[in-house]
Amino acid sequence: FLPIEYEAYIALGLAACNALTEDNVLTGKSHFQALKELSFSSVSGQVEFDPDTGTRTPQSIRYKVTNWVAEEKGEGKMGFKRVVTHILNSDGWDELVPYVFNDGTTNIPADLPPQEEPSNMDDLIVPVVVGATVCLLFLVGVIGYLFWDRKRKAHDAVHKVKREDIVFADPPEVLGRGAFGLVLLGEYRGTSVAVKHLIGSSGSSVTVSSSPGSLVISSNSSTSSQEKSGGAGDCVIDDGYF
Repeated sequence: FLPIEYEAYIALGLAACNALTEDNVLTGKSHFQALKELSFSSVSGQVEFDPDTGTRTPQSIRYKVTNWVAEEKGEGKMGFKRVVTHILNSDGWDELVPYVFNDGTTNIPADLPPQEEPSNMDDLIVPVVVGATVCLLFLVGVIGYLFWDRKRKAHDAVHKVKREDIVFADPPEVLGRGAFGLVLLGEYRGTSVAVKHLIGSSGSSVTVSSSPGSLVISSNSSTSSQEKSGGAGDCVIDDGYF
């Protein structure tokens, strides 16, 4: 194939020279037209091109069809032999031997059947409906997941309550007492809750009283009186209740 490749390069170069304008402009259309009109002598003989297709004419090059046919080599081995079945000349293709196809016969395989177009719009309704339904279900699923995820995150988040929602008895009932604070009984929206509140140093004595909307805790620590609105049991508010 080296001589053929060499002649292809030479042909492209000569055609480019012939198609080049005085302004040194070369277009693809003019290059192709110059190639079809080209004729020159080379190592394989006279090089000429078909004026319609631009391929080399059968007079200037030999075209052939090679068939690789399977054959047994013996001892369970298979091989392939090269068989030239057709040669192209100026009058057309000459068949030397029949071409053997993959199925082992010389029968030309059937072409792929043409694609059938829908005869009417009814044939398109089912695919369109199915596709729209799948898209709708996917969209509903995504929206449902986003809603569920938002609710889950809101449920898992730390719950905050307003101070005025906590109601204490008068005086407040102390459920427990520790070195750093008191646990008071309160009511939050009709439910009894334990409210934790930090107080002064561990040696303080504490007096607890309440009035509507406020809770007063007095101690003998460095801070003699602390007034706090009610906290929340098992929840968080911003004034030091936990």
